[in-house]
Amino acid sequence: MPTSQNPWFLGLIAALLILVTLGLYWPALDHGFVYFDDTRYVIENRHVHAGLEARTVTWAFTTDHMATWHPLTWLSHAADWEIYGPDASGHHLSNVLLHVLNVLLLFGLLWRMSRNVWPSLFVALVFAVHPLNVATVAWVASRKGVLSMAFWLLTSWAYLAYARDGGIRRYLLVVAAFGLGLLSKPVLVSLPLVLLLFDVWPLQRLRWNGAPLGDARPVVEKLPLFAMVAAISPVIFAVRAVGDPVPWLARLAYVPVAYLLYLRRIVWPSGLATPYPPFLTPTAVQVVLAIILLVAVSALAVRYRRDKPFLLVGWLWFLITLAPVIGIVKVGVNPTADRWTYVPSIGILIMAAWGLPSFLPRTRLSKSMLAGAAAVAVGALTVVTHTQIGYWRNTETLFQRALDVTEDNRGAHYNLAWYLAREGRTEEAAYHYREAIAITPDHFPSHHNLALLLVEQGLTDEAVEAVCAAIRFSDPSDEDLQERLAEHLQGAECPDAPR
Repeated sequence: MPTSQNPWFLGLIAALLILVTLGLYWPALDHGFVYFDDTRYVIENRHVHAGLEARTVTWAFTTDHMATWHPLTWLSHAADWEIYGPDASGHHLSNVLLHVLNVLLLFGLLWRMSRNVWPSLFVALVFAVHPLNVATVAWVASRKGVLSMAFWLLTSWAYLAYARDGGIRRYLLVVAAFGLGLLSKPVLVSLPLVLLLFDVWPLQRLRWNGAPLGDARPVVEKLPLFAMVAAISPVIFAVRAVGDPVPWLARLAYVPVAYLLYLRRIVWPSGLATPYPPFLTPTAVQVVLAIILLVAVSALAVRYRRDKPFLLVGWLWFLITLAPVIGIVKVGVNPTADRWTYVPSIGILIMAAWGLPSFLPRTRLSKSMLAGAAAVAVGALTVVTHTQIGYWRNTETLFQRALDVTEDNRGAHYNLAWYLAREGRTEEAAYHYREAIAITPDHFPSHHNLALLLVEQGLTDEAVEAVCAAIRFSDPSDEDLQERLAEHLQGAECPDAPR
């Protein structure tokens, strides 16, 4: 009977994880770039095209391109372009290999911490095949997600070594890995809190009642990491200093609803889309019900915190790691995104992997039933993920899928229209621009692009009307833009212009 200590057994598990992950995501290597951030990240980014030159490094550390700061991610794209050029398959391969690495690191970390191979394997397998992770792995522009996760896990590995054996060198490895992670994606700001959760379970360096097992070292040793977070925060907020039409109180009210949406997608990943429809203010009933359910789960986790600490650790992992992208701080134009669950979903998987067996009788029958249920879950998720990967084949399939499973999705209409216009499919493009305008009548980019599209076909009455609408919804302070738009009228007057 193989044991968790047998290197051959662990090698077979590693091989299984590699084969499953590679086999599932291999079709993504035949996919092209998606004209949704891939354009500005890679395809038309001259700095990335320069490769790993000194000027590229300087740009990566000083730019606020795409309203974010992740210099190491930019350099990884530049390295890919130097190797693969415009061949999308190579860029996809890098993402897939990083995901494989993350799966292996996750399994190894959980196993080394808990010495329990089967729950660790379940978490790693589900993480490898979960449909929510497709948006991170199959999308070139989401390189920051898989890259930062690698450093997240490497930091955790280094911390595990330090927690067990001490030593300044091991601690410096923690700091170095954490620093590289922050340079990949600032979402790692929540990692020091997760390391504190590890101290509670499974490392058992802290107790839930606040009394340390030895001294206050587990808390104090995180202070340099929190100092690094404090140092990078002004940079993060500076590059994110963009307009947000959603009032702060509305975003705050949406937080509990967003948490439940993410939880539902983790447990039942159906109707997944990129992008989701724009922010909609939830009703009071939705907010109250969401708060009640979140409090109920939290209370249950607290209730069992002593004999089942993994429940509270997993739940807090989910809540804490989602907090930076939950909507209080603006991180994009959409209220939710599947790629933001790449790290938080692990907390829920930990709750399931260690929690469910703890509530069942320890009999051979219950173990067999649990193993069967786990196998069915992994198989079902694999099938769904295989289908989901197919939707990322190209720009059209991605956005058409979003339109098929969502309603009033302005972003999907707009992005699909932009792509169709580039392909010369003007009638289809105009249709989707009009649909975007019907959903959001004051959406200037849709008015502007529709106007230019119609003008190219001739200055018809419809084109004049479109140009006039673009002028009406443009920024009044941008006089240059308004003048450029007015030139397209060629002397014609807007029907609603003041006389």
